[in-house]
Amino acid sequence: MGTPYDPFAQQYRRSKEAPFRQHVEQYTLRKLIGTLQGQSSLDLACGEGFYSRLLRGWGAGTVVGVDLSLNMIDLARRQESAQPLGIRYHVQDVRALDLGQQFDLVVAAFLFNHARNFDEFQEMARAVVRHLAPEGRLVAVISRGDQPVSAYPKLTKYGFSKSTPGELFEGAPITITFHVDLGDFSVVNTCLNQSTMVRGLTAAGLNQQTWQQPVVSPEGVAQFGEDYWEDFIEEPALIFLEARR
Repeated sequence: MGTPYDPFAQQYRRSKEAPFRQHVEQYTLRKLIGTLQGQSSLDLACGEGFYSRLLRGWGAGTVVGVDLSLNMIDLARRQESAQPLGIRYHVQDVRALDLGQQFDLVVAAFLFNHARNFDEFQEMARAVVRHLAPEGRLVAVISRGDQPVSAYPKLTKYGFSKSTPGELFEGAPITITFHVDLGDFSVVNTCLNQSTMVRGLTAAGLNQQTWQQPVVSPEGVAQFGEDYWEDFIEEPALIFLEARR
C-alpha cells in the first residue's frame, strides 16, 4: 500500500538531522521515556526506524516497529540488515494493528497527527491500548495542530514551515514543509485540539495523562544560544504526552 511518505523516504530520514530534532524532540522524548532496563517497546509510525534504533540503544529489549509506508520500512529493514539490532518491522495501518503481543512501552512519534477526525484518533488510541501491558505506558510526540498561525513564520529558521488555508479550525489541513539538502518535501497533518485528544485517549482507557512542553537540551543551548530557541519554546510546534491506563 502506498502512502504520501513513499516518494520522499530518503528526504524524511535526512530531516531527522535538523537541530530541533536532536536538541528538542529527541531530548524531550528521551527524558520522558527514562530508563528502559530491557523493557519491550513498540514504535508506532516508526518511519525508517529512527526511534526504533534509538530505543534499542537506550536499553530496550524487544523492539518492534510499525509503519504504513513500504518505502520507509524498506529503509528500516536495510539498516537492520547492515547493523543488526534484532528489531522487527511490519508494514501495517496502526488503526487495524493486532500483533497479539503487549509491550511495556508504546512510542508514537507523529502518529496522531495523521488522524483526520476524532474517530480516527480514537482508533489509533485503541490500537495503543490493545498493545499496552497492564502497567505499560504510551509516550508520544505530537505536532501541535492548535499552534497559533501567527507563530508559523518563526519556524523557518528551524528547517521547516507550516501553512493552512484560511482560518485554523478543528479538522483543518496543515501542510508542513521540511527544507533539506535533498529537496523540500511536504506532509499534511490535521488540526486536532488537545482537548479532543484528551477525550479520545480517555475513551480508549488511557486515563492518566501528562502533557509535556518541549525542553531544549543543554548542548543545544550551548551550541546555538538561548535566543535561537526562544521562538520555538514560546509557541512550541511540538507537544509531548505520557499516558497510562
